[in-house]
Amino acid sequence: MIVQMANAFILIPIALSFLSVELFGLWMLILQMNVVYQLIDLGFSEAFSRVLIDSKEKGAELYWQTVKTAWVVFGCQALAILVVGLGIASYLPGWLNIPDHLQGLAILLIQIIVANMVWTTLTRVFNQVLVSNQRMDLDNRAGFFGILGSFIFTCSALYLGLGIWSMVLGHILGNLIISALRYVFARKFCSFRFKIVKSPFNNALFKEIFKYGFDRFLATLGDR
Repeated sequence: MIVQMANAFILIPIALSFLSVELFGLWMLILQMNVVYQLIDLGFSEAFSRVLIDSKEKGAELYWQTVKTAWVVFGCQALAILVVGLGIASYLPGWLNIPDHLQGLAILLIQIIVANMVWTTLTRVFNQVLVSNQRMDLDNRAGFFGILGSFIFTCSALYLGLGIWSMVLGHILGNLIISALRYVFARKFCSFRFKIVKSPFNNALFKEIFKYGFDRFLATLGDR
């Protein structure tokens, strides 16, 4: 969190020295879709963490069944995000009162953010594997290098004159770095393998994750 705040504190004045206030504001507005994305999670990440930790104590077979089941859950979420996100992309700029001359760019940026959300959802399982193995240090390390890589690329691209695409590509690169490092760490330190694809799907676990996740979602709505 501190690294993210420091990154924003340093990057914003740099970006504003290369971008117009209008373009920078557009990108910041589109980025707020990530806040909505956290709500769309519906509590499934927390549910998966709880179920995965419990299953880890009951043996490797159930543990990897749980990982596969959660991946199916995340896959369903990713599909819903893709369909809904692309479906409303052409309407959202109008709802947000974005100026007409920026609406075409806004639609493209929304589509890119939606695709990034889909990728983040599908690779979230790597983060959960690290958490269930109590390797938050590795997860934090992945986040740090992702933010650092994004910052270096964005500043370099701004200097080279890539404009708003510096922000877009930097954002995507940061997420790719985080996902890649989480996978490497999960594979090296938590015995993660794609052989879990051969593990049987556990319908009971699917229902448990969905029920607990939806309960957490309702509780979050109540708190806010």
